Amino acid sequence: KVQHPALDEWAPLDLALTRFTFSTLKRFFPEYDLTWLAEEMEISLPQELNFELEGKNAMRAREYFSHVKNTPLIIPEVMWAKRRILVMEYVTGKRPDDLEYFDKNGIDRDEVSAALARIFNEMIFGTNAPLHCDPHGGNIAIRVNNARKHPHNFD
Repeated sequence: KVQHPALDEWAPLDLALTRFTFSTLKRFFPEYDLTWLAEEMEISLPQELNFELEGKNAMRAREYFSHVKNTPLIIPEVMWAKRRILVMEYVTGKRPDDLEYFDKNGIDRDEVSAALARIFNEMIFGTNAPLHCDPHGGNIAIRVNNARKHPHNFD
């Protein structure tokens, strides 16, 4: 994962525009106060753009879930991480909305859904659990793994 070279240049402008937009919205529509979101973004965006921190968080999640039994979760190993470059182990898989792949490989859609729900519930409610706040199809992949026993034949 390599960060776009112009991101450092544009991120402060994006944050300023967000702050301006939400404060203007609040001025005309006080009941829609989203200034808290702009404040939160000013803290979280620089952290999200730091791939070294992302790598550390991935390793923390990997360690945490190594102790959660019967969870078909694979978190790739971080091989090298700097602020704008992240190199991780290559792990194959298909998007969670590739239902044809599931059907062709005998992967139960309900079991995938249940496994994802369990993983994210563990992140939210588990003691000292790492929380992944970007659970979209680009960050989740499903792959067949017939070595696993029922009910999961997937990672």
